[in-house]
Amino acid sequence: MKTRTNYFIFTFLLFAILGNFQSFAQTDAKKLLEKARKSFDEGNYNSAIQEYNDLIKIDKTNIEYNYELGQCYYFSDSLKLKAIPYLEYTAKNNLDTLLELYYYLGKTYQLANRLDDALRCYKIYVLAYKPEKMLSIQNILSKDKSVFSGVDNEGTFLLNEVKRNIEE
Repeated sequence: MKTRTNYFIFTFLLFAILGNFQSFAQTDAKKLLEKARKSFDEGNYNSAIQEYNDLIKIDKTNIEYNYELGQCYYFSDSLKLKAIPYLEYTAKNNLDTLLELYYYLGKTYQLANRLDDALRCYKIYVLAYKPEKMLSIQNILSKDKSVFSGVDNEGTFLLNEVKRNIEE
């Protein structure tokens, strides 16, 4: 009987400690995220990169952390290509929002000389932002299989369309 009581006390204490630890971790992550976003907003990308990397250590599957770290790398002076895995992760795991990530991913692919991939991203971006259609990415992928067909004769059109959409 005494062993059973000790077991319940131990289990209760363990859950209480783990619950408090998780609460502290969430509070720390929230503060760190605020700090990272402030660094990004101030153009201090190297500092933001360090802070987002710390956040990724806490939760590597978090879409926001991956996307925002990818943006930090993209906007940095010399680390742009490091954005690719974070933007790819976001694109793979978040189909219906953050359409602008396809612009950043396309530009980063272009810098890495991965032109087929860049054109696919630009195509998704342009098709999604046509004001008369406002298609979701899922609709684009299900209706337009040519998104995955490599470089086509629309390449020049797509690059001009992206430039025009950004300038508007």
